[in-house]
Amino acid sequence: MIEKRITRAVLKVLQASEGYMLPESLLLAEADLRLVPPAAAEDIQENLQFCQQQGWARNEVDAYRVKKWWITDAGKIELRG
Repeated sequence: MIEKRITRAVLKVLQASEGYMLPESLLLAEADLRLVPPAAAEDIQENLQFCQQQGWARNEVDAYRVKKWWITDAGKIELRG
């Protein structure tokens, strides 16, 4: 389920990484820690995909097949708004 509070938690974790790419597992765990009440892992994943579709987050897969995420300028603007 797409929820603003989950989307914002995902974007805040990415913003806090200060330009570094976060492995997806770490991103999901950190977002879960920020959420009160907690959300299901599937809901956090769905909101992460939503952020990607909106152009607020991007990812790439490294040589070890680890998906790493970062926030885009559009994502930073979304957090301010």
